[in-house]
Amino acid sequence: MADSRVRRLLPFLCWPRPTAASLRKDAWAGLSVALVLIPQSLAYATLAGMPPETGLYAAMLPAVVGILWGSSTLLAVGPVALTSLLTSAVLLPLAAPGGSQWVSLAIWLAIYSGLIQLVLGVLRLGAIAHIVSDSVIAGFINAAAMIIILSQIPPLLGLPPMAFSLDWPLQALAAARESPLQVMLTSAFGLGALCLLGLQRRLAPRLPGVLLVCVGGIAVSGLGHLAEHGVAVVGTIPQGVPGLEAPPGITASQHLALLSGALIVALISFTEAMSSCRILSKKFNTPWSENQELIGQGLAKIASGFSGAFPVSGSFSRSALNAYVGATSGWSALFASVCIFACLLWATGYLFHLPRAILAAIIIAPVVGLINLRAVLRSVRTEPADGLVALATFVATLASTPSLHWGVLAGLAASFCSRAWRRFRPAKAARP
Repeated sequence: MADSRVRRLLPFLCWPRPTAASLRKDAWAGLSVALVLIPQSLAYATLAGMPPETGLYAAMLPAVVGILWGSSTLLAVGPVALTSLLTSAVLLPLAAPGGSQWVSLAIWLAIYSGLIQLVLGVLRLGAIAHIVSDSVIAGFINAAAMIIILSQIPPLLGLPPMAFSLDWPLQALAAARESPLQVMLTSAFGLGALCLLGLQRRLAPRLPGVLLVCVGGIAVSGLGHLAEHGVAVVGTIPQGVPGLEAPPGITASQHLALLSGALIVALISFTEAMSSCRILSKKFNTPWSENQELIGQGLAKIASGFSGAFPVSGSFSRSALNAYVGATSGWSALFASVCIFACLLWATGYLFHLPRAILAAIIIAPVVGLINLRAVLRSVRTEPADGLVALATFVATLASTPSLHWGVLAGLAASFCSRAWRRFRPAKAARP
């Protein structure tokens, strides 16, 4: 009884005692993940509408908390594309992206979504995550991936932010005519990085493509002083680690407005993390627990909020890299966080010349692989009920942009209707 209580309160005490060999493997894995995580965290912060440095904040303490109180010792916790997009979608009706009010709301969104997950985990209600069916997730991820790609086309090509509509090509052409050199240089960085990342993934998957592209981009941008020619760069990132601070004040109406969005963020992000845990557990024979992972994910989000950042989640791509390069335990995540800590102290100046077009390419490259409309359409033919739920979620999510949580709610409603139809149809058919 005492052992089970300790495992629940302090699960990291149950980790196996590390050896010199295992620590070497974990240190190498942590360094490898950190080298990918640093540019990714900057990219996902911009996707969430947050200052770039908050991505690094979200990648440090929350990752430590998530691995110490979670159940999967290989799951990499930090900024991810889907949760960052949901953050932006929830906040867009409430504030202007990047402003102080936006940052304040993002902090509270992280805290509220974390509290929801923490309470569900403490009450052992991890099974509630299954309320979001695979069909809803499939439809939502396809729509979200398309929205992410469309949102990153302007920074990828050096165009000003613009609403996508039928006359978008004309808007883009007009912007290109106004500043042709800026668009040409930025497009060269963005499209070049996208092509290189695609080639690296196919031809040399073991190479750290994200790191190499960023280092090359920083070198070319800095030596060519391309920021002076209008190429958007990351700019100055404050040096130093964030302190833990009380969340900023917001109005009562803003608190209420965040609650529905926080619930969606909590459910979707945990479903994403849960899928990663299942795959990791099956492939590497590592144990995990839904309820304990809810606690870990919830505490990680709360830690992110108190670090001045936005909601985090488990990343499957970084978790797969973590395992691929030889991680043996949660120590790899601790080593990765030490690397982020060192970057914040001594290396932020090197990120000044990193073109934002490369960050857009870093976001787009992995997201392209999430689009699988053929599977959705195939399921409509083979499993009509599930396929129609996925299709309804997909259409509703696109139609409700930027308020993506309405797409999830529409998918949940369609899923409940489908389940009710399946349950009562046989009874109805059995009547004489």
